[in-house]
Amino acid sequence: MGCFTLRLLGLRQLARTNAAMREVPLRRTQFGNRLNSVCCSVLLVNDCRTAVNLPPRNQSHRPTMETGTASSVGLERNQTSRSVALTVCTALVMATPLVPSEAVRDGQGILIIAGWFVVFGCWVGAGVLQSRMQIRWRWIDTAILLFFVAFAASTMMVRGEGNVRYAVNTMWSWSSMGVVYLALRQWTWSPKAMRAICAAMLAVSVCLSVHGLHQYFVKLPELRRSYEADKRSVLDEVGIYESLNSAVVREFEDRLRSKEPLATFALTNSLAGFLAPWLVLAMALLVGGRRGHRLWLHTIVMAMVLVAVLCCLVLTKSRAAYVACGMAACLLALGAGHQGKRVAWRRVLASCGVLGAIVAGAIVTRGLDWRVVTESVKTLQYRLEYWEATLGVISSRPVWGCGPGNFQQHYAAHKLPQASETIADPHNFLLEVWAISGTVGLVSLAVVGVSLAGMWWQRLEVATQTMPAEDLSRAGPVWWVYAGCALMPLVVFAASILFGSLPDPSLLWLGMPVGALVLVLMYPWIQHGNLDLKWIGIAGFALLTNLLASGGIGFSGVAQNAWILLAFVANQLDVRLPWELGRKTQFAVLLVVLFVGGLFWQSMYRPVTQFQPFMLAAEYHRQKGNEQQAIRSLKRAAQIDPASVLPWRLLASLYQRANDGKAMEHAIEQTLRRDPQSHALYQQMAELWLRDGRPERAVPLLQTAVKLYPASGINHAQLAWTCHLAGNVMTAQNHAAKAIELDTLNPHLEQKLEHQALIGLRGKRMNDARAMMNRLRKPTLRDSSFPARSGMGSGVWRARMLVLSQFSRSGMLPGWSGAPGDVAAVKGWRAKLLIAASPLATDYLRTSNEMRFFSVRESI
Repeated sequence: MGCFTLRLLGLRQLARTNAAMREVPLRRTQFGNRLNSVCCSVLLVNDCRTAVNLPPRNQSHRPTMETGTASSVGLERNQTSRSVALTVCTALVMATPLVPSEAVRDGQGILIIAGWFVVFGCWVGAGVLQSRMQIRWRWIDTAILLFFVAFAASTMMVRGEGNVRYAVNTMWSWSSMGVVYLALRQWTWSPKAMRAICAAMLAVSVCLSVHGLHQYFVKLPELRRSYEADKRSVLDEVGIYESLNSAVVREFEDRLRSKEPLATFALTNSLAGFLAPWLVLAMALLVGGRRGHRLWLHTIVMAMVLVAVLCCLVLTKSRAAYVACGMAACLLALGAGHQGKRVAWRRVLASCGVLGAIVAGAIVTRGLDWRVVTESVKTLQYRLEYWEATLGVISSRPVWGCGPGNFQQHYAAHKLPQASETIADPHNFLLEVWAISGTVGLVSLAVVGVSLAGMWWQRLEVATQTMPAEDLSRAGPVWWVYAGCALMPLVVFAASILFGSLPDPSLLWLGMPVGALVLVLMYPWIQHGNLDLKWIGIAGFALLTNLLASGGIGFSGVAQNAWILLAFVANQLDVRLPWELGRKTQFAVLLVVLFVGGLFWQSMYRPVTQFQPFMLAAEYHRQKGNEQQAIRSLKRAAQIDPASVLPWRLLASLYQRANDGKAMEHAIEQTLRRDPQSHALYQQMAELWLRDGRPERAVPLLQTAVKLYPASGINHAQLAWTCHLAGNVMTAQNHAAKAIELDTLNPHLEQKLEHQALIGLRGKRMNDARAMMNRLRKPTLRDSSFPARSGMGSGVWRARMLVLSQFSRSGMLPGWSGAPGDVAAVKGWRAKLLIAASPLATDYLRTSNEMRFFSVRESI
């Protein structure tokens, strides 16, 4: 018994000493004392190492006094490289939501993506040079790695069937989120480092909230007044050159009249999705994040954070965020009651009063109205329509999915006629992962969830689990995090300038200073505060609940929150010592990192960064009227990035203006080859043929557009009008009837045909597409009016009978006195009009279901 007690005491001493050693960069004088205690403990518990889940070590790896100095130098160097990496990590984490990221498939935010790969590669390289590399790795890390491998595999399936550039850019954006997780796992395992990163993200949430409030009260009203004063100049400034009655302008006006703040996001749901988890953490920290002296300062700071974020979140009108935060607040209250903590009812009542005041203020300023409640059922109906169509996308490509960045193109083929819009994501993160990466990706994500649940269950079973030790140094990682905060504005500037824009001035002179003030005031909490594991889990629950109804997991600004919180949970659950990698393993990891970095450089960074200046130059020359110089810039851009659609699409438009039909045809072919699933591209290229005065060349493209987007009434209407211009009367009638049918099923007024315009010859616009479809549509005879012969020729015979009947109705057969259904009378005319009837019969067969059995050749 005495021996067992001695070994147990040594085991506990070993755990405490090693935990402190991996937290603090030791001085040489301190290292000797700690090393003695470690050596004594190891001798006592050499046969009990598995009790604390330590990695096995050989006898030669046991520290000695002779190797103490060298180990101390390696430890200090390793600590320095980790601290520098943490600085850059903080800057990138804070800059990601401050740079627009919704257009990631176009390469937006590429500088931040590259920053993650560079800083992680440098950290690995520093570890190899120092001959000392320690990593934290559990089964959940392996599962996450497999998830991103499956995601990359789905990208490879896009080649030849979708937009490769969109797929590659989106894949690297998702992969950078994997690097975020791995980096935070290695660099923020101490509680103080996690609190510092949380404080930085709370400061960013306050920055965006203040920026959004400034938009709501100042910027958007000014923009509305400017637009009403001079619409054309405002549209030109934002890059919209269509006519004032076009659908694009109407959509812009609807967005302009919307009062919801956007901050740096393109959608209010994205802003709400970013704010929701940090609002939950602010609530938790307000109640129990600090104990001891200066509690009043912590309360004031967290109350400021909570009020600012809550005001902006209320104005977004995001019902999913409301529900998610409400459920999270209930879980926080239940958690406090379960732990037996006294609930400060004064704070609860004060919080309710503040919430009521915020809601009342939003109602008074008309930022919140009763429609938020009354239209909830309609919003849910929209979501169900989106999800039903998404299941159709999944069923068409169940294994590997449609590929990253290509969901919108495939969604159009399954969109319901009554659905409100052609969405870019399914508004549900599980369905989005399933649709773009297939069942393989969904299963790998489920493995991640199971691994996390297993780690949490293991923690519950071991009640005396050792938690990560606190930093014993006063500064620790805090000042490195503050250095990253100072570096963040430079990252935001560089990432914005790369795409020809600048950050919003109000974000710089209003949002960032307020966020910096919050970060400074949270320094005492970073040093001595508390960040409970349950609070992180509840914040993650709120985020995932919001993503289940509003989506956004593909946007870096929103998705980053999920990976940050997941890394923090894994760090708190994983208390094992890091693995010490051997030299061969170190070089293997370095080779993998270099290989991935090379792929990123070749497939995304080099083409996108070199391609972008030529595209900006082409736009500049086009606006100045120098079309030949614009064409040269676009050709150069197409050579740099062979997978991009944009230069070829713009070249086709410029060639049409220059009346170069052969070059335009080649550009159209190259455009459609690079994105064969986009109905919008087919429609745009058909419009170029119409502007060129050749409707017969536009008809096949519009037929493909209708096939790719069968529920679009305007697509059918445009095809009907183009067939009418090309002389295909039967096809025009059928598609006009179909367009009117779809228009009747569509309940959205802004999408009605009477508000849409048709493109005619030489670009002539025909307003009120509904009236034109009513004029084109004529009642046709049912196929049952004609007796069909038996055998394979019955479909052809029926088509020819219908053609002859149409001839008789229009007075083209004056000598024929037979009835339309009189086969005997028709036979005499069949021999004389066979050649005239065959083209129209062929046209009829194209638009009927019998085309599956009869080819055009059979009708001639």
